[in-house]
Parts: sequence; structure tokens; C-alpha cells
Amino acid sequence: MRSTSILVRAVPCALVAALLFSSGGAALGEDEPAFPNPYFEKTEWKVWRDDDKPVEGITSLVREGKEKKQVPITLAPIAKDKRTYPVEPPQKPDDDPYLVFKASATPSKKFAGMWDDVYASWSGLHGYVRTRWRAPDKSNVTVRGQIMDFVDVRQNAMMAAGVNFVHQSTTSMGHGITNGLYFKRTMNFEQLYFADLLVTSPAHASITDHRADFTQDLYTAHVSTLFNSCGSSNSETMAITKMAIVGAYFSPSMKLLLKRNGLYPAALLYIWKAALPYAVPYGHELRHRICYKAVGDRVAYSKVEKYNATSLDRGEMSLPYHQYDDQAHMRAMVDIARSMDVALPEAVFSVIRAEGEGDEGYKLRKAAMIVQEKGKDITLTVSTESSYDLQGLPLNLRWRLLYGNKETTIKQEPPEEGTDDPGEWTIHVPWDDALPEGRTAIALIANNGRFDSNPAIITVYRKKSEALPPSGMGPGDYKWPGTHNNRRPVILGLQDGWVKPGSEFELPIQAFDPEGFPVTYYKRGGEVGALDGSTFTWRSPRRGARPEERVTLIASDACGGSSYGGEAFTIHVGKPAVLAQIGIKHLVGKAPMTVKVSAKPSLGKKLKYGWDFYQPSYKRKPLAFEKMEHGREASHTFKKPGIYEVALAVEGAAGKDAETIRVYVTKGAPPKRKAALRVEGGGVLVREGDTSPDAFDDTDFGVGQTGAEIVRTFHLINTGDADLRLDRKAPVTLSGDGASAFRVVGKPRRTIEPRGSSLLRVRFKPKEAGVAEASVEIKTSSKTYRFTVRGTAR
Repeated sequence: MRSTSILVRAVPCALVAALLFSSGGAALGEDEPAFPNPYFEKTEWKVWRDDDKPVEGITSLVREGKEKKQVPITLAPIAKDKRTYPVEPPQKPDDDPYLVFKASATPSKKFAGMWDDVYASWSGLHGYVRTRWRAPDKSNVTVRGQIMDFVDVRQNAMMAAGVNFVHQSTTSMGHGITNGLYFKRTMNFEQLYFADLLVTSPAHASITDHRADFTQDLYTAHVSTLFNSCGSSNSETMAITKMAIVGAYFSPSMKLLLKRNGLYPAALLYIWKAALPYAVPYGHELRHRICYKAVGDRVAYSKVEKYNATSLDRGEMSLPYHQYDDQAHMRAMVDIARSMDVALPEAVFSVIRAEGEGDEGYKLRKAAMIVQEKGKDITLTVSTESSYDLQGLPLNLRWRLLYGNKETTIKQEPPEEGTDDPGEWTIHVPWDDALPEGRTAIALIANNGRFDSNPAIITVYRKKSEALPPSGMGPGDYKWPGTHNNRRPVILGLQDGWVKPGSEFELPIQAFDPEGFPVTYYKRGGEVGALDGSTFTWRSPRRGARPEERVTLIASDACGGSSYGGEAFTIHVGKPAVLAQIGIKHLVGKAPMTVKVSAKPSLGKKLKYGWDFYQPSYKRKPLAFEKMEHGREASHTFKKPGIYEVALAVEGAAGKDAETIRVYVTKGAPPKRKAALRVEGGGVLVREGDTSPDAFDDTDFGVGQTGAEIVRTFHLINTGDADLRLDRKAPVTLSGDGASAFRVVGKPRRTIEPRGSSLLRVRFKPKEAGVAEASVEIKTSSKTYRFTVRGTAR
């Protein structure tokens, strides 16, 4: 496939024109000015709030006994007296269901409802939008029957029927679309996104986490306009149900504005990503994923409704990354939709020039895939001039590296004087032979002062194999050797612990990245404690604490948007009667590696001990106690390189407990690198000695008001295998003419463990207008790391 570019408005494309088999109803009259949609000059799709006249002549599919039969249908909204509308959520959400809908013959003035949403299946009756969503807080919202739904047998009714959601299971979907292997569909699906239609599908075998050592990831592009679920057929349909519910919480005028302008999918995708329960910025890899679990937490959901289409085995070896609190996510989505008093902006780019690219790839308005051949640097010239806001609000455009090559740089060319043109951007992605095959994903995010946009993403794909991944059209088209795949960072030796009420629990986190990349840690939102780089801390309440707290950690080397590590541990408040604990000296070693383990640190009386040693897989679990190796001490030799687990089970007079830790066995001797400091901001390298502050690496704090504060966080990473010691008296200092406008508000730890990290937080709080610059100096026992920061005050 030759590199393909779509840089100008295409209205309408051949497929979209074919879809207009009947006049769907234009929301804007002929005398209306053109709106800034990149593919359409006016509303070419049916907007049911403007025109609720039924649509005839649609061919759908029904089941009659064991047979499936095509039938003509007339599509129409549910009767007005049967429509349901959201009720204002309770101020104390723990007391009542958060999501409640009630029927009303009179339309709600505050909430739009979902009667105007349309779902169509492109997979016949092989999966269908889910009937309802439920939650442990007793929220119970029915979608089927409220929205319009049908099987679009001929896949030609999208525009005329005003379809908002479609799903198609697997075939020619997944990575086949994002990778541009069926470029017509890749382009058409982006156009449908701008026509109020969100295409959803399962990732299926395009991305799987069946292996302990890496993710099998066949995606060469990160496309933000599609929703791919982590799972097989029908795993995506609950996401449609959740989004239709969220859309009901827009105000009637807001929902109409979004639908008239083709921004309804953009708003729902933005809300889905922004609401994921993590304490990270919007432009972060945890929010922008190749695929998502439609149901975040199988444990919480299984209590209230059987949902067997989650296909969790697809992500079984990385569940800490894939899972999230489903109820918390839904509540947060509802809150964002309720708060949307202006429409979100839209980020759009045009790749004007691409130097060094391979032959395969494409360039659209929300997505571009650039193939980086071995040894080639990529330099792109990109225009963001077409990004827009419906209300005409001024836009702040920012680029974020989601993951990939951390030495990527972005520079903005000066705009023409007297114009609103933001100027062109130069993006440089050097070849780095140390990086595995995979994606560098660079997101463009527009902000209108109230909301961020669904990002537009440029993907530079590092090609190390002889060919790109196969098409995925048939069962054999998913086979991929994975020779150059990114290897998963492994959290080592993580165990449960206990803390006295009112005391602090501190846990240094150790991980081993097989390729030697720095590892960054995150935890799920809503769980206790905080992370300072590679150290977790939590102060237990003196009174009223729960008996135990579960904490889930995610480990990322940020190399390619997959192969995440993760572990969970439990903190007991108060000394437990029984606690399994593993004593071990070496967690990493060369094959063959013999480990000697002891259960002596365990708590409990009259304990019996059982051990198991094995290589983890999504089917392999610790043996039953009676089949384990018994004794307080044990030893085992791991003969081959790889990831292994050591499991301990204890049984005593007061009960049972179990613990499992991971160890890593290397092919050669483990590295022994000298301690060295690396600084990252915004997920990219802040170069030592850099005197040119840049928003891309967070050294340019941007523009703020006098007296207001902007805080930036920098990661201080020890890339070595020995302790990195910062200066005891003055580890971080600020100097320069503008230093008084800056202040260190979060100090790093004085000692950073091998392959560990700590956080440095710097605040910009100017007292007077103007530009302020300061030099940040981080002193270690061997050298001083310097870089310049800048802030502008109005």
C-alpha cells in the first residue's frame, strides 16, 4: 500500500453518498453558513431532534425460531409518554443509586434523554447492544427500548437513519482498519465519525495479553475515532450501552448542538477517556488506549448481572492495566456530561510534509500512520489550522507523547503576523535501535478553556520486522512471531503487608524491565495511598479505617502502548492473625537461577507451609495446598530465562493465607550499571543542559494569570543498578533572574533506589506580568543536572 493522504474537505465521499438512499433531513437550511466540519459543509445526516418523522424502507433482521429472516421496518422513536429521563444524582452518592431514570410524558428541560439515539448492528444478530447497565450501588438503567435499534443488513442506512452507534464483530475490523489495510474503510469510518456515528468493534486477536512476557499487539496505528474493546465478539456492546446512558445526561440544547455538527461521537469518546478513574492528566497513555474493557471490573459487575462477553482472557496477564472501577467510571462520565455547558473543541491536523517515511501508511484528519524504516529519522511538518471550536472560543493546542520514542521533539514555527493561524509544527522522531518494534503515538489536543478535545493522533511505527503485521481477515491472519515485540516490565517481590492504625505504610517498588527501559508506576483512582515515583506510602487513619485496603499498581516502560506490567497487594490495618510472607534474597539472576525461600517472616501460630514454583500463564494458578512442596524453607532452580512465580500458602489455627511473588531469570548476567540521573517531563526526555523551554516536555509552563499557580511534575529516574544519592543540603535549587516566580513545592527523595524514581514538583506563581525564566539544578553525588524552565504571566 502506498502512502495515502487526505488533506482537504471531502464532501461527501463515495461511500457516504451511497448511504443517502433517502433524504435524511438536513438540520441546517441552505442559507446557513458552512460549519467547520472537515468532511461536510452541512448536516447531511438525520438529526431526530430536528426531524422525528419515521424512516421507512430499512431492511433489518429478526430471529424466527431457529431461522433468521430479513424484514422491512419503519424506524421511529419511542412514544413520548414512555420516554425516560435522568433524575439529578444524589448529593451523597453513597446513600442512593447514582443513576436513576424515570418516565415522563413531558420532556425534561435539564436532561436530553436517549430517545433520539440510534444503534445499528453490522453483525446481524451476532451480538447486540446490551439491554441495561447496572451497578453495585443499585443503579439500573434500561437502554433497549428507549433508543432505536435495528440490524443494518445492507450497511446503507447510517446517514438516512441518523445512526449514532454501530458494532461489527472482528471480521475486517480491529487492526485491519487502524493499520489502513482496508484504506477505504479506514477513511470512511473517520468520515462517519464526523457524521455523528461511532464505529465500535472488538480488538479480538489483534491485541492479546495471554503471555506473561509481552503483549501480542498487531496495531501499527492509534486511531482515536474508533472504539475497540479488549475482547472478542460482543465485548464492545456494553460500551455502547454505557455511552447511550451518558448521552442522556447532556442538556437538550447541548445534545442537539453536538448532533447537528457531527460532534456527538467526539464528545462521548472524550468523556469515556477523561472519566477513567486514574489520577493522571488527560493527555496520558492510561486514558488513550488501543482497546478498552467495556466492563471495567468483572468482580463488581458479576454481582449484579451476568455478562459473559467481557472476554477477559484476552487481557488476563495484564488485568491490573485493563481493569478499572466500572461504577466510578460511569459516575465520572455522567458528571462530565452534566457539566458540559459549551461544546468541546475538535482537534484536526494536516500532515503537509513527511521526510524519511516508508511506502506504507496514510494521513487523514484525525489519524496518520507513518512507517519508520530501520535507521531512518522521521521529520513531519504539520498544520493544525483546521482545529475548531463551535462557539468561536480561543483554542489552546498542545501536543502530548502518549508513548514511544521519548526523544521525540516538537517545535512550532512562528505564525504569520495579524492572522489566527497557529503556525506549522515540526515533529522529529529519531530512529532509536534500542527501542522495540512498535508505535510512537503523538496526540494533538485542543482546549477551549472549558474542555479538552478527543485527540487527533499521529503514529510513527518503528518497523524492525521484514513486513508489517498481517491483515486479520481470517484465523491464520493473526499469526505474528513477536520477535521484536516490547517486553513487559515485571514488578518483583511485591507482597501484602500490615500497618498499625494511625501509622504510615511505606513500600519501595522494584521492577525489572528486560530491555532496560525506565519504569513508571501508577495506581488506580479511588484506592488509598500515593506514589512518589517508585515508592508507595499511605497513612492509615487512627480511627474508622477499614480492616484492609487493596491497592493496584500498573508498571509502564511507555515504549509502545502495550506490554504493561501490574500487581495488586493488600494492606491490613492492624496485625493480622495469619499473614503469608516470603523471605527471598535475590529476585533477578542468570539462568540457571536457584532461589532459596523462607516462610519465617509469616505471621500466625502452628502454621503449615506449602510452596509452588511455576511460569505464569492465564491458565496456570498455584497448586492446591495438598499438592504443594511442604516445609518452612524451600529451594528451587529455574533452568530457563523468563518470568516465574513463587507461591506460598500457610494454614494455621487462626486460618489460611497465601502470597505470590514474581522473579526474573535472565539469559546473561543481569546488568550492573552505574547510578545515573535522567529527567522526564510530560513523558519525554528533558535534556541535561537544555536552555530552550518547551511545552512538550513541560519545561515551558505556559501562560497564567498573575497570582495564579501552575505546577509541573518532573520524574527523576535512576537508570543505574546502584543507589543514586542527591545532595543532602540542597538537592534542588532554582536560580536566574526569574527564579522568584518559581518554587519547589514537592521535593524528591534524597536516595533513589536502583532503577527507581522520585518526583520533583515545581510551581510557577508570578507576582507581575511578563516572561520569567529560571535554571533548575539537581545535584547528585557525582554531577549537577541543569535545565531551564519558563512561564508567562498576564
